[in-house]
Order: sequence, then C-alpha cells, then structure tokens
Amino acid sequence: MRVTNQTMMHSAQRSLQTNLVRLADLQDKGSGQRAISRPSDDPAATADSMRVRADLRANEQYGRNITNGEGWLTQLESTMGESKRILDRANDLTLRASNGSMSQNAREATAIEIESLRGELASQANMTYGGRFLFAGNSDAGSAWARISPSPGAAPWSGVSPPTRPSGWTRTAPPCSAAVPGRAARPPSSP
Repeated sequence: MRVTNQTMMHSAQRSLQTNLVRLADLQDKGSGQRAISRPSDDPAATADSMRVRADLRANEQYGRNITNGEGWLTQLESTMGESKRILDRANDLTLRASNGSMSQNAREATAIEIESLRGELASQANMTYGGRFLFAGNSDAGSAWARISPSPGAAPWSGVSPPTRPSGWTRTAPPCSAAVPGRAARPPSSP
C-alpha cells in the first residue's frame, strides 16, 4: 500500500483535532472542578452521582428528624415531670382537706390552691414544641385544652353539690383518629 504525503497530512490533522478536543474537555473539567459537566458526558456516572446526592439528602433529613424527635421527647419528659409534680401536690392537698380537722377558711384556701394547680396543669397540657402542641393528638389546628366559662346566669359552684357541666377546661383538639387493626374504634369520651 502506498502512503502519500496527503494521507500523512490528513492523519496528523485528525490526531491534532482529537487531541484538541480532549484538551478542551480536560480544561472544561479542570475549570469547573467537575468530572461530569453534562449528563451526556457519562450517563452511568451521572445516575450514580444523582443516587449519591439523593442518599446524602436523605441522611441529612434523617439527622434533622432525629434532632427533632430528641427535642420533642425532652420537652415531653419535662412537661410530664412538671405535670406529675402538680398532680402530686393536688393529691396532697386533697388528702389534707379530706381530714375533718381543717377549718372552713383553710378548706377555701386549699380549694383556691387546687384551682390554681388546675390552671397550671392546663397550661402544661398546652405546651408546644416546634409550633405543635404536645398533647393535641394529630391536630395542629389549635390548643389542646381551652377554658370554658359557665353558662350565663348559672350560679357558681360552691362545692356542696357538683354542677352538671362545671366551668373549667375542656379538650379542643380532636381525639387521635388512628385505629388499631382488628379492634373496633372507641367513641371519643366527653370532656
């Protein structure tokens, strides 16, 4: 086979063009600090890269969820501890007041303190974390407990006979709607 000068020149030109394309590609990758500048450069590596990025985002979300859960549980533990302290104090006051040796003034003072404890307990029931109420079930609409006022014209309760619907606190959040498989759902209890 005969090799002419023109064939050698075309071959050298083709090699120069190939090397220039490779040099431009390497310069592009070097300036952008990326191995893949376009998905068409390497589709398989692009898919792997996208999968790794999705895994990184998922891991970051898992970390945020863990931090949120730990904060939620810490707030819940604190609230439950404070609620227990309030209930223990109300129990002590009730036991002390059940003794017949207390004067009427002491019983009234005890009733006032128990009413105050009731308000503290309701404020504990309305504690929030991250803008969500701890004890509102699956509802984010409003507070878990709200104060209700007595019906107009009703006499205040003196403690002798309990009223049919006392003023105080009532649950405003709907009960949790999640049903246990295989078990009939319970009707919500009245406040």
